[in-house]
Amino acid sequence: MSGELVVEGKALAAKIFQNLAVQNRQIEGMEGITPSDLGIRPPMLRIIHKVDKPEDVERGLKPGYLQLGTEPCVYSVDVVFLRADLTRVLTEGEGPSARPTCGSGNGRVPYPFLAHPKNADCPPCEFSQWETHPATGKRIPPPCQRAVVFLGIEGIRTDEPKPFWFVAKKTAFLSAQTFLSELQQNRTVNTMRELHVRITTERRQGTGAGVSWYVPVFAVSSHEPAQRESLRYLYDLSRDFVYTHGLSGDEPADEPVVVPPETGTGNGGIPF
Repeated sequence: MSGELVVEGKALAAKIFQNLAVQNRQIEGMEGITPSDLGIRPPMLRIIHKVDKPEDVERGLKPGYLQLGTEPCVYSVDVVFLRADLTRVLTEGEGPSARPTCGSGNGRVPYPFLAHPKNADCPPCEFSQWETHPATGKRIPPPCQRAVVFLGIEGIRTDEPKPFWFVAKKTAFLSAQTFLSELQQNRTVNTMRELHVRITTERRQGTGAGVSWYVPVFAVSSHEPAQRESLRYLYDLSRDFVYTHGLSGDEPADEPVVVPPETGTGNGGIPF
């Protein structure tokens, strides 16, 4: 039993990629073992915001660069997205003790596996509401943040394409939302998977000598309508594959992000 997936005549050599087909399988006798335990979960693509530890310098990490899993960081990544989902995640606690405690895979209702969700529905939940600072009048983002979660493929033109998760929340949310809005309005695009997208970053800085951070920049590098069909099987495999922000215990929690000073946006509720 090879389990090999073939897309448009190309054998996909990477085991982690062909195992998209088994992410939700459960084998009798292996109930306590997850795909993450076996090393067949897609890795995270993350933006490196700061490098302040000697071990990070030794690993060659650079601010503003991107890193897929534990691979060397790079200035840009060329990808094809299979899916994007608008999710929510509530993180409670401070610093290293912060943990996700509630969340949603669709932004409307909590994940069904949660034993004690904060509310039955997300929009009216008290943790999803914006507030106004009484002294400054600035808007305060809700504790439960919206996040765009992408499931994509890096290296689709190589012999070892790799699937990955990319979570765009806080400072990255607006960039991801704008990118998806532009796709929605482009009448020549029918599926996400027909686009080759180059991801880079752009540096932002707070007022004065404030903290700096990086936001993703999405640029369509080519449009290949033939991929609607050649990648359809992989899209079908991915449809029920759910990212849970670490709440299920079967994947790493979201990568930490740099939180800029509160700016109090008036941009329609984008957490910044």
